[in-house]
Amino acid sequence: MNFLRKNTFCLFIENAIQKDIKFRNYLKGIVIGRFTLEEYKKYIRNSSPLNKRMMSMVIARLKDQIQLLEIQEVLL
Repeated sequence: MNFLRKNTFCLFIENAIQKDIKFRNYLKGIVIGRFTLEEYKKYIRNSSPLNKRMMSMVIARLKDQIQLLEIQEVLL
């Protein structure tokens, strides 16, 4: 994966998560679905800052996966 293609894909991911509310809510649901009951209770009390943190973590995770794909592509 070349640099320009990687950067374009990273920007696409960020824009999709920030602007597509349904997609963002879907991703939040995936993460929240993994919470224990105790974690969910804490989440309910602080949902707004936690949502922002969750989405930045999801974006970072997806970008890291792109880098892994790039490394695998080079090795092949």
